[in-house]
Amino acid sequence: MKRLLPLLAVAAVLISPLWSQDLDESELKSVDIGTVEFVNYEGPHDRIDSLSQILGIGRSLASGMSGGSVLLDGKYRIKRIYDAEQELLSADIFILEASAQVDHIRNLRRILAAYIEQAYGYSFEEAELLAEFASYYNAVHRGDAGYFSSSYQPMVVSFLDPAKAGLATVYSQWPGNTQLLLPLTAAMFSDGEGKIATDALTGDEVINELRGEEDKGIPERKEMTELKEREIEEDQGKIEEAKDALAEEKSAIEEDSRQIIEDKSQLEEDKAQAKEISNPEERAAREEELAAREDELAKREEDVQKRQEDTAAKEEDISKAEADVQQRVERIRDEREGIAGDERGIIEERAADKSEQVPFLYLVDKSAGLRQLINSDSKSGSITRRSGINTIHSRDLAVLGDAYLVIAGESGGNRAIRLVSIDPESFEMNAQGDTDMFAESFILVDGRRVFGVIDDNGYKIGRFNGDLQLEAASEAGVLPQSWLSLKSGALYAQADDGSLLVLDPETLQSIAE
Repeated sequence: MKRLLPLLAVAAVLISPLWSQDLDESELKSVDIGTVEFVNYEGPHDRIDSLSQILGIGRSLASGMSGGSVLLDGKYRIKRIYDAEQELLSADIFILEASAQVDHIRNLRRILAAYIEQAYGYSFEEAELLAEFASYYNAVHRGDAGYFSSSYQPMVVSFLDPAKAGLATVYSQWPGNTQLLLPLTAAMFSDGEGKIATDALTGDEVINELRGEEDKGIPERKEMTELKEREIEEDQGKIEEAKDALAEEKSAIEEDSRQIIEDKSQLEEDKAQAKEISNPEERAAREEELAAREDELAKREEDVQKRQEDTAAKEEDISKAEADVQQRVERIRDEREGIAGDERGIIEERAADKSEQVPFLYLVDKSAGLRQLINSDSKSGSITRRSGINTIHSRDLAVLGDAYLVIAGESGGNRAIRLVSIDPESFEMNAQGDTDMFAESFILVDGRRVFGVIDDNGYKIGRFNGDLQLEAASEAGVLPQSWLSLKSGALYAQADDGSLLVLDPETLQSIAE
């Protein structure tokens, strides 16, 4: 979704055939997003996987499924447990092995979306929506053995490890500890194929949580409503096809029944005539022939009776399907009215709001000294917006052109501590530097030039361009906590021996006399 979750929830550093079962959105309906705050790694990375690479994980899992299981690169596994005859839920179980490196909920959702898209035939936009709700669903039911036992088939429950079932809300707990369930069920008119009950995804608790966001969750609610409308149109088409096929079958049964009556009448006449045959051998042969015709008529009558029973069952299925569609149409009407009312409310609130927004570096991790960029209402002091980047080390908010400039990130794995520019409107990351920084470095901005302390086999002064690319580095080492000053065409910094350095701002070579 496009909205920001409370605390550390949302921000991004990065930018086959269909199977015969599908996701049961009726099981995704009970997600209370208000209880879910995903804690992601928010900061620069030393290596950034492309969107294509991330989506490729999900698509490879879908295309590689064989015998109900697939393992990709020793990191990602899916186990399918499906039985269309069972009333309780089947499941695709998405397992993050200990070596999995995904550390942001957005990328985890993208993997799921790519899998759902290819495995179950949704558009990617629809699959993204389902993946997002699936992540909330699994976070809410994390480790809930009682829920899984009452909702899923015994084979699914026996496979699960209660300590791993569902999805933790902290990214560091995902690898080796995740069994994320995609609930599966059989669908109508499908002979075991699946259908997603999209109405279940929009239960009152989910909508109420969305309505608590700044935009009332209107974009996502509209997308889901439109998806459900498309599904209703498709189901209505299937119902009409089923009714047409049923009408043809009924007509064929009537014709077959009429023909059986005529054939039985003719059989009785032929039996009477056979009795008048004088030649014993000819009469016996004729009676044998008539007996075979009688047996064939009995089989035809039995077949017609079976077909009549089948049509009665089909009529009942169609009646249930029509009632289900009508209920869904009424729910969509209510949802549309609710969305329209919230849109009017937003317009009225914005017209009445005269307060200003104050940017602030908000401390979110006292022990590590990590901050998050927020906007605060100038009147109430309430937080109105949060940047997803929650690993900011800077204590001052520098300005570079039309963006904020900070040092953010963590070390270890493919993470890095780098210069980061943040869009002041969207609060999203614009760009990240290409060079490791001292986390608490002073930042000096001069036009489109940026100076700071880099960490490159020792601490040195680095000069960056407006795109945060390193253009020059000093030969002399500096104290990492050195203050920086630019005056009269010279850059001043404190050397690692405590002396004062006087450097050329362009070359960063010493110009001291």
